[in-house]
Amino acid sequence: MRGAAPQTRAVSSILKDLSARNGERADVRLADVAALLGSRVHGAAILILALPETIPAPVPGLSSLLGVPLLIVSLHLAIFGERGGLPARVAGMPVPGRLLSVLARYGSPVLRRIEAVSYPRLARVVRRERAIGWLCAFWSLVLWFPIPFLNGPPATLLVLLSWGLVQRDGAVILVGAAGSIALIVITVFLGDIAVDILRSLIATDG
Repeated sequence: MRGAAPQTRAVSSILKDLSARNGERADVRLADVAALLGSRVHGAAILILALPETIPAPVPGLSSLLGVPLLIVSLHLAIFGERGGLPARVAGMPVPGRLLSVLARYGSPVLRRIEAVSYPRLARVVRRERAIGWLCAFWSLVLWFPIPFLNGPPATLLVLLSWGLVQRDGAVILVGAAGSIALIVITVFLGDIAVDILRSLIATDG
């Protein structure tokens, strides 16, 4: 049975309002976003910080800029859960108005469609906030390394995990967790193949 709709405003609406209110030239603090999202602050912060990393075209320095706040928020969620507010160091971080405008323009339409089919469910999964936080911390650490064109998959997993927290949608969280396991297995498998090829090349040269 479908759960009750979230009482707080939709993320897509909040992004559009923040962008319209502040414009491209004015930065917005994460604390301002947190004030609008209430108890969903960690999930929302991770979502906003991870969404830009899903853009196919690499933005120079973006991973380094967003990687540290992502890691801090994820670790804070892992240690304190969603009930604790954002750490002061991250709450005061300015989010560029131009970045919010891009997210509002290109992200909000997609988020609205997802919001129409995403709703609170599988509460037992959603309550595993600290475990979700550790998983987000792992992928945040991966995103910290600026690898062109390869940050998309872990960033997408972060978006799924954080979206599940924001919407209290355990099904989306499970998809993010399953995708995490799959990506790790694929990475290890491809890494093992690469090592074998390298060894073969070295043996041939010798």
